[in-house]
Amino acid sequence: MQRTRRVLTAAVAAAALAVSGIGAVASAPLSAALVDGPPTTGSRAVALVNPFIGSQGDGNTFPGAVAPFGMAQPSPDTGHNTGYSYTDTAIRGFSMVHISGVGCGLGGDLPMLPTTGVPTSGDDAAYALPFSHVGEEASPGYYGVTLTAPGGPVRAEMTATTRTGWQRYTFPATADATVLINTG
Repeated sequence: MQRTRRVLTAAVAAAALAVSGIGAVASAPLSAALVDGPPTTGSRAVALVNPFIGSQGDGNTFPGAVAPFGMAQPSPDTGHNTGYSYTDTAIRGFSMVHISGVGCGLGGDLPMLPTTGVPTSGDDAAYALPFSHVGEEASPGYYGVTLTAPGGPVRAEMTATTRTGWQRYTFPATADATVLINTG
């Protein structure tokens, strides 16, 4: 029974990879690992998840913190229709609700942006903060990024439980630490 389940899992994984356009490259090694190796479960399986998959082009996903069947999805908003695009270079805020998947495009309800200083414009594109993928990390249930704010780097971290989402901001030593909330 266990071998049959692994063979079926390998076939489903290979079919999914082939449909996604990368099956020819990745299906053989992945299939062999699933059939011949021990089942990957628990924290080993979680370590294999890449939340950035689908966050470019029309993938319509986001890399933020989400718990299974969770009600909150704290994630960055860069201006893409789902809130985030991997190719963007600035973050406009972090919001708590996103919908993910092809055919869905909703993100950015009530975004908050940690920064230093007070912006002179009310346009979220004008006060968006640059970031680099070098200072960005995502794993199931966690997202963190370092923003380049005018008064020094600001670290933003998010996590989620089934019913709540949490955001934590770490500011440089400054009297101008600010959290902007875009209510419009």
